[in-house]
Amino acid sequence: MTVAQYEVEFSRLAKFALTMVVDEEAKARRFEDGLRFRIKQGAVPFELTTLKAVVSKALLVEMALNKAQVDRDNNQKKRPRQGEQSSSFQAKKQGTQRVDTKALPKCSRCGRPHADKDCCWNIGACFSCGQKGHRIAECPQRKEVQTTSRPITG
Repeated sequence: MTVAQYEVEFSRLAKFALTMVVDEEAKARRFEDGLRFRIKQGAVPFELTTLKAVVSKALLVEMALNKAQVDRDNNQKKRPRQGEQSSSFQAKKQGTQRVDTKALPKCSRCGRPHADKDCCWNIGACFSCGQKGHRIAECPQRKEVQTTSRPITG
């Protein structure tokens, strides 16, 4: 429950436990004990002595945690998924325009976003350059990159 909901329930029940909440500071400590861990972590270090002050601080901490969660969710939505990243890389590599991968179906063979008929597994194409007639181990473009990037040792 939210801090506001918890405060209403706490106040209602405190009327029945007069020996447990004898003064304002005891109410504050009892209220802190019932807070969610993350909220308690943010409120307890202030050593507040009144219930009103603890409730106020707990509400502020809760708002900050909620805002942080919304920010994390928004950042997560902005990041490309792994399948989208690899297809945009292949599109750049092949010199084609980027296709909206969300609209494409997932391949049943490799799980990447493209139609089954276009999968390199099914058409026998090279995974490096996408051309038919050879596999990645024999790819002429890949061999050029490998030979030029190896250091010369004597």
